[in-house]
Amino acid sequence: TVTPQKYEYAANPNGLRKLFTDVAATGGTVLTGASNGASLLRIPEWPATAPSNVPTYVLGKFGTQTTLKDMPLLTRQKLLNYLGYSVPLDETATALPTTLPIPATPHLAMGGSIHSFPVQMTYSGTLDASGNLTSTRSQSILYGTMEGGLHIVDSSTGVEQMVFVPAELLRNTTASKALVKGETDLTAPQAGLDGAWVADSLYVAQKASSSSEDSVVKASRMNVYGGLRMGGESYYGLNVLDPTSPKFLFRIGRDQTNFSRMGQSWSKPVLANIRYNNEIRRVMIVGGGYDACYEDPTFTLAASGDNSSCTTKTKAQGNAVYVVDATTGARLWWTSDTGADTNNTNMKHSIVSRISAIDRNGDGLVDHLYFGDLGGQVFRADLNNIADTTTANFGKRVVRLANLATDTAGTALTTGKNPRFYEAPTVTIHDQGATTFMLIGIAAGNRSTPLDVYPIIGRDGMSPTNALNDRLVNNVYGIIDRDFIKRNLFTGANNSDGTAFALSTENINLSTLQKDPQKLSGNIPSMFIGTSATKNGWYRSLSSNSAGTERADNVNGFRIPGGMKAFEEPIALTGNLIVPVYDPQGTGIAPQNPCLPRVVGETN
Repeated sequence: TVTPQKYEYAANPNGLRKLFTDVAATGGTVLTGASNGASLLRIPEWPATAPSNVPTYVLGKFGTQTTLKDMPLLTRQKLLNYLGYSVPLDETATALPTTLPIPATPHLAMGGSIHSFPVQMTYSGTLDASGNLTSTRSQSILYGTMEGGLHIVDSSTGVEQMVFVPAELLRNTTASKALVKGETDLTAPQAGLDGAWVADSLYVAQKASSSSEDSVVKASRMNVYGGLRMGGESYYGLNVLDPTSPKFLFRIGRDQTNFSRMGQSWSKPVLANIRYNNEIRRVMIVGGGYDACYEDPTFTLAASGDNSSCTTKTKAQGNAVYVVDATTGARLWWTSDTGADTNNTNMKHSIVSRISAIDRNGDGLVDHLYFGDLGGQVFRADLNNIADTTTANFGKRVVRLANLATDTAGTALTTGKNPRFYEAPTVTIHDQGATTFMLIGIAAGNRSTPLDVYPIIGRDGMSPTNALNDRLVNNVYGIIDRDFIKRNLFTGANNSDGTAFALSTENINLSTLQKDPQKLSGNIPSMFIGTSATKNGWYRSLSSNSAGTERADNVNGFRIPGGMKAFEEPIALTGNLIVPVYDPQGTGIAPQNPCLPRVVGETN
């Protein structure tokens, strides 16, 4: 028999979660966010000696603590609930309650964690006699949740070590309702803090000074970075070397001049090193994010307009890539369609995925960034890490490798039929004879409205209201990048034969890609590589079988075109590219009563 642990407050009435926010010291009244590098606000502040009666102490601090006492009363009611006390939300109240009774059952809200994949953080570990890490370790788990909190818990006990709630969520009167267990709203559910987060660690080893001690490795840096996904338009950096006392590094967001093209913060951050202004800098690299106009599966950019609505938008929010200092949040370099450090006029669609970063020469510095967008395009940014390069020349170029939003004749697709790339490309390097090339593997699928074509009936509450019947099949693509290996890619000097430097891979479309390469025979490599090459890559439908027969053709009824969608990043493994997919017509779980919750489709 296993006896579950008691609800913490029932077992320990003086227990209290460690709650932090980035509200500025003088910003309590309007919940202003703190400046980069400022101290986080603990709610409530905690004395060196624990008080004998925590509920009484908490209530007192909510009325006297600097910044906290100035917060709107309704916000303080929500925060008390988030601390575990049952306090009714009352917009007409003029004061907090006089006591904080401990509820008999747990009264802590925790929302779903759908896109915020848990991150394991190792703080220390014991080394054996050979210097190898043993299983004796101190570890924590980091994850974000839809109620609006970023949590760190001890991986062994599950005890929460801290939770961080951004000021921007506290300012949102609807989103902050999710901090209260059982609260609801007509716009529920809220997205909260459900973005993808990453940890950036650094370790030092300490050799045992005697035979009775253990040699250990300890973290000397533990920074975490991430965004809110649909909960907001900001990315955050926190120092959590002491998980019970986090420090605020920075926030970057659309409301700041240097990040005005940012959309919803969907992109999973990438941490890397670059040489910038002749110094090695640790940086965070993110895509510009998501524009909610893509919630409409037929959304397409307008040829002209004032950008005041989805129908008049000539470029989507999030059409950028940012490289920022990982400690200060300062923007070092960015790219967009215009007005950036390095421009490409085709960058008009949201860039929501993780950015694939490549070190071309093994010097520990990132030289190339590969990414796709929601307009069916694939790009490569070239970053110049050569010593003595000026900051103005750090971004050598941003080239559109491929425009896949066309038919086989190169004609542009309309009414939102273009492929959408929500996941990062998988980049692999290959040698074929004397030729070295990069293959950019990327797969399409509309994750904003995964049920756009199915089910046909029983679509109450689904988007779009009626299933679409004009979608094209989604493909996986392999784009050959012939340029990354060129020695003169950054210098632009003449080629070894005296001819002028020129890009070989640029603005590819379906007309030069081989469909269903698995059906080829004979001297296959010569079709893609060498002086007689005629193809710049390949593609095949996600809903076709190994023989290349399309199973979503509106004829045999097996699948509806556009239903099968790429769902995660492709995985390169022993010469194969594995593409996780979502199939809305898969097994699923459909109850007899269509009014009840149900599972539609399956992942494969």
